[in-house]
Amino acid sequence: MLFSRNVIILLILRAVRWFLLIMPVVTIFFREHGLSHQEIFIIQACFAIWVVLFEIPTGYFSDVLGRKKSILIGTLISTVWLGWYVLADGFWWFLIAELVLGLGSSFISGTDSAMLYDTLLDEWKQGQNKKYQWYLQSISSISEATASFLGGFLAVISLRLPLEVQFYLYLCTIPLVFFLREPSQHKHDNKEWVWKWITKIVKYSLHEHKEVKWLILFSWIFGASTLVMTWLSQYYFTAVELPLQYFWVVWSVLVIFLVPASFFAHRIEEFLGRKNSLYFMMALPVLGYTFLSFVHVIYGIVFLFLFYLARGFGSVVLSDYVNILIPSSIRATVLSIQAMMFRLVFVFVGPIVGYVSDAYTIHTALLFSGILFAVFFGISYLFLARSTNLDI
Repeated sequence: MLFSRNVIILLILRAVRWFLLIMPVVTIFFREHGLSHQEIFIIQACFAIWVVLFEIPTGYFSDVLGRKKSILIGTLISTVWLGWYVLADGFWWFLIAELVLGLGSSFISGTDSAMLYDTLLDEWKQGQNKKYQWYLQSISSISEATASFLGGFLAVISLRLPLEVQFYLYLCTIPLVFFLREPSQHKHDNKEWVWKWITKIVKYSLHEHKEVKWLILFSWIFGASTLVMTWLSQYYFTAVELPLQYFWVVWSVLVIFLVPASFFAHRIEEFLGRKNSLYFMMALPVLGYTFLSFVHVIYGIVFLFLFYLARGFGSVVLSDYVNILIPSSIRATVLSIQAMMFRLVFVFVGPIVGYVSDAYTIHTALLFSGILFAVFFGISYLFLARSTNLDI
């Protein structure tokens, strides 16, 4: 299958964005620079709040002024973030760096998926959206897994070296953005005041269109359930006494598992149907937290695959469920609202889980998370089922 220029560039940009060389040792990196576990969670919560504040305005910017401009601005800001991180040292430096990253991520979040979908509309391939979303997810996973292997080696030389390499990669992607072609399907003729129009889209997404509203809220809980585990996983490695030199190996294997998980997502969804697919997405993280809370040996790491299966499957399926329901003229804004919500729940849940982990044990925090997300999933599914006439 031949890809169009837009698709190729979007794949390259996604690959670079997820070439996270620092991730397999990120907790060690923060601790090496004097941050406590509590400070790490505070920084991530502040990052989430910052993204929440900018997701909708930047999504609106993308809908009104263009996907290409939004991606360019996001890439430039993200490059500045990496340059700052290379020089950062201490809590406040890292906090500022994360806030800059949050702004850059907001310009790209939702916009790349919207641009892909609109490009497919131009090419009369919108029916293949789930397949192309898998391409994006797969390139993200392969890139992240590759970066995990390389980042582990680079970190042995210097903990800052992974960030320096990543900074130069970001610099190289800036010229690529200029070769993107703005899709023609999302023309925006609205002349209303910006915030009035944004308010209308928010109202449409979270009130007027009930199916979109409850899908977004379901995505919100689903995304938060996997994000919390991302930040708990390295603590779990320590708790089960995984040797430090194997952290990056396990991390890489988990991330690469996203490739088959997302590749088979559309086939699994077609086999299960919509109702059972939603059950599947709810069950995986809840079971993962529950199993991990009771397994206190190194072999418990195998249950982390449940989260990566959920992440690979859900990212493809939920994106498609929302995309087919919304018009192109507001797609990036609505997708930004969707992306914003799961970070909002992390702002509240993340620090609480971190506190439980510090006050008690990592296993108590895992069980607490499983119960909490089971309740959240149950409530959101109840309303989603009613809005879409699914049998409960």
